[in-house]
Amino acid sequence: MNASAGEAAAITAIAPTIVPSATETVTLVPTATATRTPVPPPPPAPVLKVDDWFLAVIVSWIGALGILGVGRKLVSLRWGVRWGLMGGTGGLLAYSYLSSKLPGSQVWFEQAGKTGVLIVTLLGILVGWGGGWIWKFWMERKARSQPGKRTAS
Repeated sequence: MNASAGEAAAITAIAPTIVPSATETVTLVPTATATRTPVPPPPPAPVLKVDDWFLAVIVSWIGALGILGVGRKLVSLRWGVRWGLMGGTGGLLAYSYLSSKLPGSQVWFEQAGKTGVLIVTLLGILVGWGGGWIWKFWMERKARSQPGKRTAS
């Protein structure tokens, strides 16, 4: 542009030409979203009921009476009664362990159910009876070591 002072000048505006350029278009790609499959809640843990208690009591009494009969025939009425009481107490204590939910008992009951109550009670009866046998042998040993004294038999 050549403009001098005092002379008229004309200004011509030239519009710039628009050059088309490639523009990136964003394409939306659907993405898979993980949907949670509803998981049903686990079933409630089985609970000992009155019929389980009744089963344990009946089995303990039957076991105690059976042990009493065996003890009476094998040794004496006194030791039969002792063994029977020990066996019955063992069965009821084993059921009490199960019903108190002490270590291992809940898993046992969940897996075995009513059969587990029966098995635990029978094992308790056998352990109680075994304790009675130990008691008898201990008393016999004590009587042999003290020949002059009379011990309760």
